[in-house]
Amino acid sequence: NFGKVVSGGLILFKLAHRYLHKFLPHCLKKVNSVSHGLIRSGGSRASKSENGYLESATRRYMSVPYVGKDVPSAASEYSHPDILILLSLVAYHHGGLRKEDVLELVMMLKEKLKFQQGALREREAYRIFDRILSIGGHHHILPLHIIQPAEDPTILDELWHTIKYNPFAIS
Repeated sequence: NFGKVVSGGLILFKLAHRYLHKFLPHCLKKVNSVSHGLIRSGGSRASKSENGYLESATRRYMSVPYVGKDVPSAASEYSHPDILILLSLVAYHHGGLRKEDVLELVMMLKEKLKFQQGALREREAYRIFDRILSIGGHHHILPLHIIQPAEDPTILDELWHTIKYNPFAIS
């Protein structure tokens, strides 16, 4: 058993070393919204972009290469998954969540809330939403089981301004 623990710890140490010394410096050299970033146009999970290409869910939610300031490349994506994940996190932390991301997050939590059991305030989805709001510092937003951001654009705007840079919501 001890050998397995040491072996597992060594693997994690090597992975952390690789992230800190190879992937992270590479990602931090790139300038957000100039060499990479999120596609900011709204739309569905797989929608047509301006150039007519069908955008994949990967391009919709993950960082993509840019050809210039705020201009995503037509069809290319990052091939290394670790670089893709790190650049996506950097893009979300710099640019924040988009309104459609916030709406999708709230609707997903509302859907999960329906199927979870127990007292309302003890359900995982309710606690996640409450934590997101408490980090944002706004307590005047309605609770998860009442809020309807899809039906009222002003509620969505207020929610978006409250949590768009929230690290808990981003992760």
